[in-house]
Amino acid sequence: MKKSLMPYQLQDGAMSKNASKRSYKDLLITFGPAILLVIAGFWVAYQFVAPPPPKKIIISTGSETGVYYKTEVS
Repeated sequence: MKKSLMPYQLQDGAMSKNASKRSYKDLLITFGPAILLVIAGFWVAYQFVAPPPPKKIIISTGSETGVYYKTEVS
């Protein structure tokens, strides 16, 4: 019984160069708009996201001999 071949396959099971180019084109047509849509979505979301808060907080306490400074350090 002879094994049926797909139209783009050669006798030894390898794909022809034309079929390889066609498959890359098909992939680009299929996934290209989806990838562009995801990238556009990230860009739009980036426009509305606030920057993160600072990692270091500085508290103003007055002079080093004051009560607030002594309470905060100890």
